Amino acid sequence: MHPEAAHRRTRRQTAARAPVLVAELSAAATRRRTAGAARHPRPAPTASATVLHFPLMAGRPPHEIRPVRPDEWRALRDLRLRALAADPQAFCSTHAAESALDDAEWQRRSRPDAATETTLVAEGPEGLEAMAGAYLEGDAAAVWGMWVAPEARRRGLAGALLDALAAWARRAGARRLTLVVLDGAPDAARAYRAHGFAPGVQDPAAPGETRLDRPL
Repeated sequence: MHPEAAHRRTRRQTAARAPVLVAELSAAATRRRTAGAARHPRPAPTASATVLHFPLMAGRPPHEIRPVRPDEWRALRDLRLRALAADPQAFCSTHAAESALDDAEWQRRSRPDAATETTLVAEGPEGLEAMAGAYLEGDAAAVWGMWVAPEARRRGLAGALLDALAAWARRAGARRLTLVVLDGAPDAARAYRAHGFAPGVQDPAAPGETRLDRPL
């Protein structure tokens, strides 16, 4: 379970967020996660089907987008903590909270249940430079978060990660990708719309949030 859920309600009314491509799951979605997975068992997608190799822009080094490997838990931890430190206003968790997590928790996060969730990373010449994740919830795959390192932005990584999540979700039987952005992040909302997302059913109990869906 990702730590955004525990902090989301208390930080929903935070002032304007920076335009970072981040989707955060709601507390209600988190509570439904276990029950939803039990009601909708899915075959486990193969990890190899998610690996993509391509140059994102002419003249740029190629990146590999793929599921995180169990032996990369330290790199995953470092990337996550870097995201929380660099863009704290974009997350409902905090750098302090996740810095206190033990190694066993990071090792668990690097081994998501492939039948119901995925964590993708983008690896470039300098190591892991971006990450995104989603989990199955009913007929949807809920995007719990995405972050691209500043030096890797404007290279198409965000769109490539979303496409890779969509491919995973489609193989897992989902009919749509869904995510939540805060009203204080209009640039992020515009970016998601540019990648096929449109307003979905809104939660009246979550003012200040906009749910966006992308059909698969």
